[in-house]
Amino acid sequence: MKNKDLLLKNVVNITHNEGGWTLTVIKKDGIQNFLIIPHLDTVEALTAKLQPDTNACLVVLNARKNLDVIAERWGELVNYPKLCVIFANPESSTDKRWIIFPHTHDKITERKTLKLGLESLFAMVEEVR
Repeated sequence: MKNKDLLLKNVVNITHNEGGWTLTVIKKDGIQNFLIIPHLDTVEALTAKLQPDTNACLVVLNARKNLDVIAERWGELVNYPKLCVIFANPESSTDKRWIIFPHTHDKITERKTLKLGLESLFAMVEEVR
């Protein structure tokens, strides 16, 4: 985060493990909370912290189980307009991550094709096994 902000100088402070968030980035224009859960079993750790206006990002590994958990709980996640989910594999030889905003994605796609769309995005980054 600090390296990405070298030009903009928008980051005021970064705190660790505050309020149950892995990272909290305090910017001149707002706050961004990050919850890093490499292996996701459920979304309750995230949703317990969220309010509809919480600017939050869930970071998980690009693993099949994580994709399945997000797909299964999609109906709940779409209720948070400022939530993004980052699927990452820092060791991937292709793209390192893909990002989705469930609220926005749900508005522009059909629910019946959700799994297929998520699978396509998932395939862009090597799977963590």
